[in-house]
Amino acid sequence: FAYVGERCAKIAKQAMDRACYGSFRFEILPEKLISCHNRRRGRDVIDRTIRAAAFHDQNGELRGVICTAACHAVVCTDYKLSADWLSVLNRMSGDEVPYLYFQGRGADIDPEDFYKFPIDEFVERLGTELVNPIKRFVDRTSAGDLLEADLKWEYENVRIPMKQMNDQSCLQQSIQKYLNEYLDLSPNDIQKHYKLRKLEWYRHMLRIAKASDSFDITVPLQYLAIGKTAVFAFVPFEVLTLTGNKLEDIFAKIGFERQAIYICGYSNIVEGYLAPREEFEFGGYEVSGAAHVYNISETIPESEETILNWFSEKAQKL
Repeated sequence: FAYVGERCAKIAKQAMDRACYGSFRFEILPEKLISCHNRRRGRDVIDRTIRAAAFHDQNGELRGVICTAACHAVVCTDYKLSADWLSVLNRMSGDEVPYLYFQGRGADIDPEDFYKFPIDEFVERLGTELVNPIKRFVDRTSAGDLLEADLKWEYENVRIPMKQMNDQSCLQQSIQKYLNEYLDLSPNDIQKHYKLRKLEWYRHMLRIAKASDSFDITVPLQYLAIGKTAVFAFVPFEVLTLTGNKLEDIFAKIGFERQAIYICGYSNIVEGYLAPREEFEFGGYEVSGAAHVYNISETIPESEETILNWFSEKAQKL
């Protein structure tokens, strides 16, 4: 992890040293992602758009490409995490013309292998589905007028309300329940691992309750705006489709073109899933279960509301 941080710092410094005047072209591409689905109980809300931006320098030379789409990098049948499908995009990226990918509002979106291809072939096909439209966009895009706009940004640590779990007797009962279930399982049963995670989570919640500490969390929220040309909203959660759509609407209402609004999840830190208010009636992993993996309390409807309000307030200043 230290080495990753070191590499990121060196790359950021290199980027600043090579900064130059130029122009951006932003576009929502005509093609859409096909091989993906919303995994939440047949919910059909989904963002299939592919967005790309090309940056050209004063001489009209392509210097970099930004792109985003909404899809988990989960393609293995055993749900091991893999970003292999982005390797197709990575092959296009180089030191002189880097391709920078942002994960969009895809926390509830998974790849869908309709034809049951072998995993390596599916990775290639899914990656190509993302990359080919970006290639065509880059090929048809030329430099525009030099961009003259002020950079505005803000980075603030914000307190996010979370579910309060102060009933110690209830927590004790849950601990005993999962302890019994854990002890009853064979060491070879994968469920033993999940029972242990639940057990450890309830133990952690009990420690917080006994210490009379808050279950709320503090996270960094951030935006970067290039005048009224483009805006990037950085959210330190896994962002579901509905929340991403709401954030986009906030900036669209004050004059940003939708093709130049980038909702970037998994930013700065990641504190689990941010469940939209509309999803609480459905429950499930994204609403409550994931918090047990991240070892934090569960989100509540006011969690999303707090983040939307922060971005809405900041947007009024742009």
